[in-house]
Amino acid sequence: MVAINLVGYLSVTLGYVPPSVVSVLGNFPAWEISDADGTVVLIGRNVEERSAAMEEGLQSMREQGYFSILQSWRNETFPVFGLEKQVLLHIERCACPLFGVVTYGVHAVGYVSPQGPGQQLKVWVSRRARSKQTFGGMLDSTAAGGIASGESPLETLVHECKEEASLPPDLVRQNVKAVGTVTHFYVRDLHSGGEIGLLQPE
Repeated sequence: MVAINLVGYLSVTLGYVPPSVVSVLGNFPAWEISDADGTVVLIGRNVEERSAAMEEGLQSMREQGYFSILQSWRNETFPVFGLEKQVLLHIERCACPLFGVVTYGVHAVGYVSPQGPGQQLKVWVSRRARSKQTFGGMLDSTAAGGIASGESPLETLVHECKEEASLPPDLVRQNVKAVGTVTHFYVRDLHSGGEIGLLQPE
């Protein structure tokens, strides 16, 4: 894997790119590839320039038929953060696995407490539609979704609960409780959609 960096943040590794992706990035001017250092550097002096360079490059890759994962284009961006929690750039959601950058999401698990003797806790487990681009037909949280650029975790949770579980926004805001953070790292397989072997830290 090759580390991805930004101009002005060369000491900060933002993600890891497989060689199959690096070989394609070399065809686009937004990227500087250093075989000696084992790094790929995205040009741009600020958030706007980096995001625009990333967008232009990804659109070109998509138009030229690189990477099937780009055919799942969402027109929704995810933020990429630096060590000081500052946003360094925004990247099209479906392209994040190509660069192995950390993405963030929220999960809500609905439950019903035991109402009397002999009753058990009931947990609301949903099943994803088989037509979903990723993990179709598999079990899931009650509601969940990625945190898009400009959204807070609570805002994301409220609209995901409405869309996926038909829970009214006021009900969610009044009853939701933050109970912790989970981090995980997986290698994308056939269930993920698109190319396999891409790194997905969340």
